[in-house]
Amino acid sequence: MSVKEILLTDRELIERINSIRIPVLFYDNKCSVCYDIASFLHRLFRKRLLVIGEFSEDASWLRELVGFEEFIKMPWFYDPEKKILYGGRSMLLPILKYFTKSFFRSFEKTVFRDTRPGTCSAIHPCSYFGGLLYVLRISRRIKFVIK
Repeated sequence: MSVKEILLTDRELIERINSIRIPVLFYDNKCSVCYDIASFLHRLFRKRLLVIGEFSEDASWLRELVGFEEFIKMPWFYDPEKKILYGGRSMLLPILKYFTKSFFRSFEKTVFRDTRPGTCSAIHPCSYFGGLLYVLRISRRIKFVIK
């Protein structure tokens, strides 16, 4: 699988990318199943994973950078050390690596602020099994190159 590269030249975007110190999970915050999975991962990582909704104001800069249609298709995991955004099944290995690291390294704790939506998403399947199969079918990687 190839890696799409996005060249960052805007100072504000470069500062924003460089300010991210811990891994971030971006998920569909309009989907109750996605919310449950994101909340579970946040607790599993002992609150050392930043979780941000794809439709939230905090993710607006990334939605614009990646492209709205591509960004909302799948969950994303951002690795700040490599400056790579992993989408779909490509995020499984980085999440597993980070999970292992979180037991041996000290990371700052985060707060999961989103509230659980009452409905399913129109984008992702409305079941845990269907959602997992959907995520396993798609895969993307985006590397941020800073100049």
